[in-house]
Amino acid sequence: AMALPGAPAGPPAGARSAFADNLKVVLVAGVIAGHAAMAWTGNEAWVLEEPPVREPLLTLLNMLALAAVLFAMALFFLIAGWFTPRSLERKGTVRFLADRAVRLGVPLVFYVLALAPIVEDADVGDNAAWDRGFPAFILHSWRNPSPGPTWFLEVLLVFSVVYAVVRAKFPRRGILPAPRSSRLLPSVALLTAAACYALRLVVPFDDEPFQDLFIAQAPAWVAGFVLGIAGAEGGWLDRLGRRPARRLFWTAWSAVAALMVAVSLEVGLAGGDIDRFFGGPTWQSLVL
Repeated sequence: AMALPGAPAGPPAGARSAFADNLKVVLVAGVIAGHAAMAWTGNEAWVLEEPPVREPLLTLLNMLALAAVLFAMALFFLIAGWFTPRSLERKGTVRFLADRAVRLGVPLVFYVLALAPIVEDADVGDNAAWDRGFPAFILHSWRNPSPGPTWFLEVLLVFSVVYAVVRAKFPRRGILPAPRSSRLLPSVALLTAAACYALRLVVPFDDEPFQDLFIAQAPAWVAGFVLGIAGAEGGWLDRLGRRPARRLFWTAWSAVAALMVAVSLEVGLAGGDIDRFFGGPTWQSLVL
């Protein structure tokens, strides 16, 4: 693959992107805080569990965890998508896939083989009845591999392979025109919301049919990665002015605030069940 003359495809090779670095720091801090909060919510969403805290702190922690679950990973995938086209154009398909296999596959395999047995053994909630010793548990863990926090690498590797195959078959032929954000982003938001709600009818947030892979979030991952790819190939972020950026900023945070209000009213004041937000044919899941 060759870079198109004058065609933006993400950040220049070797250059640092201050906004992406800063955003990643904030997101990683949010992931740490979110997982720490989950330990005291009683939602069985993490290996470490403590007795749930009392209200109103319980509702506050649930709201923080929900916000993180909804938006943090989509942003991670958007950043990953924004850096992907430049890498593919610079390296070519074969080298790009080999590089991704090393960068993403090696840490994934290392975690599954070396760290997952230790982490899973500490998950007393799931393994309290295990009485055959740790060496036998290692083999048990390998027979039932769990990517744990490296599930992101697993999904990103799949996305990268799909993108490379698509671009090998359908090369990019020009700069994607900058969209009217007033039309594109609400459409993407509605489609993502509808897909998430439909998926949570079958697979709620608290259900893990694919070992640590909260598949109910998948439409947001895809939307983030695709928007990152499209934004890089069209140079959209480079051409985003202050006024639309500020408008998008306040729109996004207003949506988060509205969700926080809905959860606090329904769970904190009305005594509703937080699980109704996680899936099923409920108005709470539709609001989410």
